[in-house]
Amino acid sequence: MYTVLRVGLVLVLLAVLLLLGINPFWATGLAVVLALPISYLALDGPRRRFSQELAERKAHPEKFESERQPGRADAAEEDALLDELDTASPASAEPAETAEASAEQLPADGEQHSEGERP
Repeated sequence: MYTVLRVGLVLVLLAVLLLLGINPFWATGLAVVLALPISYLALDGPRRRFSQELAERKAHPEKFESERQPGRADAAEEDALLDELDTASPASAEPAETAEASAEQLPADGEQHSEGERP
């Protein structure tokens, strides 16, 4: 949020400077330079909150792991369930080579062939 506020401040300053008729090149540079001290003074509260959040993320990264990888929030539970299923039926597990060989023998055109017959 702090970054959005700072960018917004630069854009507001740029718009004001352009409305005053200043050259766009110089207006952009001046807006950036003026935004620095203004944001330091005017955005003190959001800056401190942002700083505290960064310090908290550095101190306790495990709390924020699900934000970095949103699809991994329940990965441990899913992995445990898959491990349980694997140990429940080890005889039904098929080696990778056998699975690939079986896939090669499947008819591609949707016809059904007997087991020994090749298309």
